[in-house]
Amino acid sequence: MSAEVQKVDIELTGNRLVSFKDKGRAFTLEFRRLTNGDWMKYFGGISTESERDAKERIDRFDVRTPGAALVNEALIGAKGYKTRSGEDLTTVANWQRAIPYGHRAIAAEALIDVAPSQSAAEIAFDPEVQEVYLDARWGSVEPGTMQLYTGLLHRFGMVTVEHERRYNRAMSEARVVGGSRTGRTIYPGRHKLFAELYDDLVVGVAGYTVNGTALVENKALIREEMDTFHKVSAVACLFEKPEREEASAA
Repeated sequence: MSAEVQKVDIELTGNRLVSFKDKGRAFTLEFRRLTNGDWMKYFGGISTESERDAKERIDRFDVRTPGAALVNEALIGAKGYKTRSGEDLTTVANWQRAIPYGHRAIAAEALIDVAPSQSAAEIAFDPEVQEVYLDARWGSVEPGTMQLYTGLLHRFGMVTVEHERRYNRAMSEARVVGGSRTGRTIYPGRHKLFAELYDDLVVGVAGYTVNGTALVENKALIREEMDTFHKVSAVACLFEKPEREEASAA
């Protein structure tokens, strides 16, 4: 999915567009604004588990099922689709289900396309504030391409011992169903906790607006308006361990 780098801020209000090309044709899907409830339903549907029998272990990680449900729930418009009679697809009853599965799958991927920033400049260490930078695809202006926002800043206050305890407990939690040798191990989601930690710790952001007004350091408005997936992604980065480099021979 191609993207155009944007210099403006993400506008959090209003509908969202996901646009892509398939066999050279541009398609655009329109979604209503995704609420915290939408995201919590999505996170709750993610399945992460391991199943063991006498001979092997099978791991399952399913984000496609809740992704498809999210798309089906929030999809309100589509462009680029025409019926044999020449009518717009959205005039057909239950038109959302007529969208090809692959198109709905790529739309779900676009809605969660948030990652640690690859373009953030090196910042001097601040013992009182920790900064996290994200890159995200959000919206479309040119059919067939997405807008890429880079260096989205989230600033956090001091992480307390209690915050660390809550994080560590959540990351170590697992539930075994059946015997330990032949049962299933289910790993519960941590996303709700991550969103709560975000609301506890955030002190400011940059790169986001609400009705044209930059959020900056309005903590109450940030907690209320920030996209929940961005909250979860930022906290995941905040607690992430750096990769260890292999030691060189002495």
